[in-house]
Amino acid sequence: MVSSTIILVLCLVAFTAIHSLMEGLPFKRLLVRVLGSRADRLYMPVFSLIAVLTILPLAYLLYKNPGRVLYKIPSPWRWLMVGGQLSTGNGFTG
Repeated sequence: MVSSTIILVLCLVAFTAIHSLMEGLPFKRLLVRVLGSRADRLYMPVFSLIAVLTILPLAYLLYKNPGRVLYKIPSPWRWLMVGGQLSTGNGFTG
């Protein structure tokens, strides 16, 4: 359990570091120097692709190791809570 938590934290740290590095102005300037005018056209698709590829291991680990259930709400109240979440625009039902 501890090792999977450490791996999850390391995946999240790696994702945020890569994401922050690529989002910064110095990285964008480097791309413009290296790629020229193509950088403007390629930046967002490549940025999005790298973001997806770096978050996939984290999503996979969370799927395989969901952790323990903290609480369960019985059926009539659960659906009332789901309806409340949907009415506020938060469609996440956990």
